Amino acid sequence: MLTLQVPPGFIWRAGQYLALPAAGETLYLSIANHCDGSGRVELVVALPSELAAPGNALVGPDYEAAGLERRAAVRLAALTLGGRLRIEGPHGSMYGWDCHATDDLATETRVLVSHGTGIAPMRALWQEARQRNQPTLLLQGARTAADLIFSNEFSAAALHASPSTTHYWPTLTVPPDGWTGRYGRVQRTFSELAAWVQHTRVAVFACGRQAMVDDLKRHLVDSGAIAEDKLQSEAHG
Repeated sequence: MLTLQVPPGFIWRAGQYLALPAAGETLYLSIANHCDGSGRVELVVALPSELAAPGNALVGPDYEAAGLERRAAVRLAALTLGGRLRIEGPHGSMYGWDCHATDDLATETRVLVSHGTGIAPMRALWQEARQRNQPTLLLQGARTAADLIFSNEFSAAALHASPSTTHYWPTLTVPPDGWTGRYGRVQRTFSELAAWVQHTRVAVFACGRQAMVDDLKRHLVDSGAIAEDKLQSEAHG
């Protein structure tokens, strides 16, 4: 995770993202924390395997051949404490509360669905909902247990909160031996989720691959489980 100290007065809404332009290219990264007045922005950066081991780097032709996200990761990995980075934003219309939010919204359960690094804006929305004592359900999909970003934070919050107000559903594509939780592609859980939301006032947010978001819409909106305006999403890939 990359933490940036932003200028005074920089305000964003949970669920929004930043643009990071450099060398004629722009990388878009969702903000992974809600605006709490600390002046810190947290970003989730997926490092290429070439950078995961100490001392490794993409250089020369390898750098030029890498995709945009991998090249951007190289630049971000090279940042040192106190380094400067140009950012633009915040951008995006997928967010929860605004200055006109009413107490009625707090009675809705905020349902958050993500896969992979799509957890970044969901974490910000999760933090905001918990700050306002809004009921939440977080469905987080990942390949392995090691890929469940922020899972310790989510598990601890769900463990110490009332079971009726905070729900955390991690699901793994490749579960380890002894795993007792949900497993398979995150879409496998959508039928269970559709049945769950039919009995609850909800606002649903989703971030992940386009196929995941399309499947979620079919299970929740097209089935009539929720109204179309109750689902906000961002998709990639």
